[in-house]
Amino acid sequence: MIQRKQSLYLFVSLILSLILLYISLGSKTDSLIFCYKLFFLSPLLSMLTFLLFKKLTIQIKLCNILIFFQFSFLAYYGYNIIIGVIFEETYYTIIFSSLNMILLFLARTGILKDEALIRSVDRIR
Repeated sequence: MIQRKQSLYLFVSLILSLILLYISLGSKTDSLIFCYKLFFLSPLLSMLTFLLFKKLTIQIKLCNILIFFQFSFLAYYGYNIIIGVIFEETYYTIIFSSLNMILLFLARTGILKDEALIRSVDRIR
C-alpha cells in the first residue's frame, strides 16, 4: 500500500485535508462551504481513496471527485478575495487546496500508469 508513489501522494493529501478540516472547525465565520459541510467530505473521500489501493478504477474516480472539491474550494475563496470578503481561513484554504490539488493530480497520473501497466501485462498472457 505505501510502496507506491501515489499512495504517498494520497497520504499527504489526506493529511492536508485533515488540516483544512481542523482549520475550518476552529473558524468562527460561516462561509458557504462550511455551512454545507464540504470540508467533512474531503478527508473522508481521501481516506477512502487511500484505502482502496487494490481497486484502481475506483481510486481514479475518487481522485477526480476530490480534485473537483479542491477546485471548488479554490474558486469559492478566490471569488471571495476578489469581491473583498476575506474569512479568517481564506489564505490557508487557498494554499492547502492548491497543494492538495497538485498531489491528487500526481496520484491520479500514477494510478493511471499502474492501470495501463496492468492492462498491458494482461494483454501479454
